[in-house]
Amino acid sequence: MFAHQCRNSEKYGINFFSDYKTKTESFISRSLLIEISFFNIHHL
Repeated sequence: MFAHQCRNSEKYGINFFSDYKTKTESFISRSLLIEISFFNIHHL
């Protein structure tokens, strides 16, 4: 029973981590896009 719970929490942790990673990556790319567009606007 305990081993089963451990395996489940491990799987959940991996899912949480990958979800967090994709969220962070999309946030970073979005802010990069915003910074690039602001840079382009100011340097026209």
